[in-house]
Amino acid sequence: MATGICSLLTTRHWLIECGEGILIVLGGFPSYDARSGTTYYKPDAKNACCPHYSIRLDSDNFQISKDQKNVSNRFTSYILGETYKKKAAELFPKSREYKKQRNGPFDVCDRVHEAEWGNLPKRDSQGHIESVEPAHKFEVTLEPDKFTEEKYNLFEQYQRIIHKEPPSKISRHGFKRFLCSGLSRTMYTVGGRSRPIGSYHQCYRLDGQLVAIGILDLLPNCVSSVYLIYHTDFSHLEFGKLSALREIAMAKEQDYRYYYMGYYIHSCIKMRYKRSFKPCFILDPETYEWNLFDDNLLAQFEATSYVSPAQQRRLKLESNGTNPNETLVSSTTSSSRSGASVFTSGMTGLLTLAEIMAILPLSDIPIFYDDKIVCLAFVNSAARQRMTWNEESMRSPSTIPGRLAEFVACVGIDNLPPGRGDDSGIIPCLDWIQEDDEDEDENNEDDGNE
Repeated sequence: MATGICSLLTTRHWLIECGEGILIVLGGFPSYDARSGTTYYKPDAKNACCPHYSIRLDSDNFQISKDQKNVSNRFTSYILGETYKKKAAELFPKSREYKKQRNGPFDVCDRVHEAEWGNLPKRDSQGHIESVEPAHKFEVTLEPDKFTEEKYNLFEQYQRIIHKEPPSKISRHGFKRFLCSGLSRTMYTVGGRSRPIGSYHQCYRLDGQLVAIGILDLLPNCVSSVYLIYHTDFSHLEFGKLSALREIAMAKEQDYRYYYMGYYIHSCIKMRYKRSFKPCFILDPETYEWNLFDDNLLAQFEATSYVSPAQQRRLKLESNGTNPNETLVSSTTSSSRSGASVFTSGMTGLLTLAEIMAILPLSDIPIFYDDKIVCLAFVNSAARQRMTWNEESMRSPSTIPGRLAEFVACVGIDNLPPGRGDDSGIIPCLDWIQEDDEDEDENNEDDGNE
């Protein structure tokens, strides 16, 4: 493992096939904290200059704000237009019950769909087809995360204008690797209801033009927002907020429940809007407990750069009246050295080497390597070369045992991919693909995931 920009612990050398990636995330968070293409990574919040915290919303209890209502209503008015609304009121009158319901609490699942072309009424009360047209034709489709030129052209425009990237840094290869190589797709059934699982592009089209794409990971118990791109000519429509409302509605409608909004970085002003989606929760980087993002937690973010509510509670009990933030800050000022083992970095939220070895007999498990594949398994055959574990090698990130031990520490034992069939006993196995120099250069290409 290597420590990258802002002390993000990356698993860039651990390329898990998408199918196995699904097996990892099925265990639920925090199997991994974020994904970029086929790269899964965890942030080292304790040693980072700008700590990253996972943030999620409970869609079942979503409390929409006045600003969010206004964004939704303005967008609907823009799509329908005043002329259409007047004609539609005459041709397709609403029932008294509908009007009463609409004047009640804001129903996000109803409102986000009302301007869609497929949901607009086409027949009057007598069943006659009417030709009244809205000001704009608005369509939304959920599509596999596959590459198309149409999608790439939107990505190129967004990166160039919003992120100020030079054309030489934007490529089809980078787009494919960043946003078109996610989790494999399948259907997940529970309680007799099925919902899609995997990586998708939620595409927004206005008058036939692709104007925005929400890149989503749909997991058994959450809708995870990976990235959003939009055409800058339509910035006034506020697709950032609109897409979040639609994704929250998806979480409610299809029983995903939780909506993951990526990271919250308190020092980044542009990310503070995420607090407005309530109730939202912050993941404790040490205990993996979700904490309500209330005024008390906000005060902790204002007081110190690194926040662990569990550690704050513990330090408060131990401080005997002193300021626990001072103890917290002083205990987290060390920085991780690039290339250092995660076992000596002070990074929180990982299994220790002692904890791993207490559960898995790593020192007794040979590592078999054949070309670029490394497997962990009990195998009696002596046909392959083998390398045995020892504590010294596992503490060195430059060795295969060290990288595998770090992988287990980050992923967790319960979330390891299943073992492969062999002639004797099996433990979970990992396939490690060692990248050559050409692949390493490609991975260093800027993909715009800031």
